[in-house]
Amino acid sequence: MTIFQLDECLNSKKLVQGCAKEGLCQVFRFPTDMKGLKDPDMLNLLLPKDNPLITTDLALLDEHFDSIPEYHPSLILIANSESVPQTLTIKKVQAILRQFKMTFSQWHQVPWQNCVYNARFSQSFTH
Repeated sequence: MTIFQLDECLNSKKLVQGCAKEGLCQVFRFPTDMKGLKDPDMLNLLLPKDNPLITTDLALLDEHFDSIPEYHPSLILIANSESVPQTLTIKKVQAILRQFKMTFSQWHQVPWQNCVYNARFSQSFTH
């Protein structure tokens, strides 16, 4: 079973509980002792643990590319579509992940190493 790691921006109990309910993967919340760490330090501590890192921090890849080792467990970047300028809430993150899982049904069975995946939601949300 793949274990995914949430970063500080996406540290949601609801997200972890929803994934646990599905039973296809395990998700770790951001460690409390790492709160407030600068991105390069966070990457240096989390990426060696072999758990793909899920984040909504799209700048992470561009701004801290040098802190990402050549071999890493993967980065999964979650964002609204560029044409959907709404705030990214946990509900929206969950919708993006649902959409991703529907289009890639083997997501929980594939090796994620050395992958950078940008998951964007392509529709407007109405609430």
